[in-house]
Amino acid sequence: GSQFWILLPISTENKPDHCEIDLSGAKDKLSRLDGLQVVVVEDNEDTRAVLREVLTVAGAEVAIMKSVPEAREYLKESEPDIILTDIAMPGVSGLEMIEQLKSEQGNLSNIPIMVLSACAFDSDKKAALEAGASVFIAKPFRPAEVVDTVRELTLSRAMAEAE
Repeated sequence: GSQFWILLPISTENKPDHCEIDLSGAKDKLSRLDGLQVVVVEDNEDTRAVLREVLTVAGAEVAIMKSVPEAREYLKESEPDIILTDIAMPGVSGLEMIEQLKSEQGNLSNIPIMVLSACAFDSDKKAALEAGASVFIAKPFRPAEVVDTVRELTLSRAMAEAE
């Protein structure tokens, strides 16, 4: 077979320190995530950076984990308001983590889990929801949709706990 190489010059000059995130599509100002503690479990560096920026701009406190084992270790000491995870990751998958968390006793089993994944076939969505995910959002995602969904899930949990 043939092999081709394409070299493109990329300038790092004038590169911004952060990107501008447009949350204008968010439902309303109530979509702010002020004070919410969010754990992101994602193996892709670019997706981690985007989620960190989106959630931080919306007011959340964000803890970024590169793998399920790292997240599991973190969750021994912390109880976030919500977990955002990919499902297709090296080693232990996001699905396995969801199943583990939902089968445990205590508060961790009640934390809402949002799956953000490029594996977006109906079977992937079904598997994530059956494992215990609260919602499945396909990549690429809209930042406003992520913020709105985090807000809705955490409000629902807070109202359920208040009853």
